[in-house]
Amino acid sequence: MKKTVVKPNLSKFGPIFKGDSPKVKQAIEESDVNEIKQAIANDGKYVVSLDKDYELTSDLLLFEDVEEEISGEKIVLMLLSLHLVLTVLFILFYYIHLKKQTQKITLNCTFCCSCPSGNLSSCKQRRPS
Repeated sequence: MKKTVVKPNLSKFGPIFKGDSPKVKQAIEESDVNEIKQAIANDGKYVVSLDKDYELTSDLLLFEDVEEEISGEKIVLMLLSLHLVLTVLFILFYYIHLKKQTQKITLNCTFCCSCPSGNLSSCKQRRPS
């Protein structure tokens, strides 16, 4: 699976940011690549706000497409997430089905009071539904 990553252009990055380079580098690597690209396309720069604002232009950044391997742990996590979603959907649809069945019974069986004989089907006090 291909993924775009952003890295600092170290030949220019270090001389500009000096001692702050490591924290600015970490901030851009943790940022959304598409957000960085969009900011540079719209404003000509991407601003990293840490203890102060650092302006990054396109010449300070390198965008690379890399092949990302999906580990077994990620696959298991994705399958568990899918299983959880499907289980919740099943429970939701089952609840809706039961609710509809209960409404049908309620609509068809309307009594003004409890039947003294205990036999609700032959109750003479039954209202028409």
